[in-house]
Amino acid sequence: MARLPLRLAFCAVLASVVSFVATLDTSLNPTRSHWGWGALNSASEVLIFLALASALVFERRASARAAQLQIAAAAISVVFVIVALVKLYSASYFATGTFEAESWLSEASAIGLAAVAFGLIGFRRADIRLDRAFALAVCVTAGCAIYAISLEGGFKNGAWWGVTLVFATLAASAAARMHRR
Repeated sequence: MARLPLRLAFCAVLASVVSFVATLDTSLNPTRSHWGWGALNSASEVLIFLALASALVFERRASARAAQLQIAAAAISVVFVIVALVKLYSASYFATGTFEAESWLSEASAIGLAAVAFGLIGFRRADIRLDRAFALAVCVTAGCAIYAISLEGGFKNGAWWGVTLVFATLAASAAARMHRR
């Protein structure tokens, strides 16, 4: 039972990424049905929140695996943000680029929440790398929020608020592992 949060968070991330990739494939091939992949994507979001809940319910355990998965989830989330921004600014048709960017940002946000769950599973640690990761995520969050505000509405504004949310989630992920002050 004590390993439930870790297993649940891992399964949630796996289901989320698989359903996202499958949904991308079905959007590129409209002859394929995507109902099942959409259902899996919705279920994976529920699993991520259940992983967060179980991480809060069960006592923290020493787990190197949780720390590794937390770092991997944070890295995947950042990569998804980068892809979203590339899609946002490189699309020939603005609305298409915005829609694609939003879907990538939504997935980045979900994986970021899973990183928070992984952070809540292991023991808190006093580690300068965690302090730096937290500070970096907070600074990037503030910078993205300032940029989003400067855009004064529109499609790009919404996408940049999505980026801001992802980095705020990554700050929460680092804070979940940090030693309390």
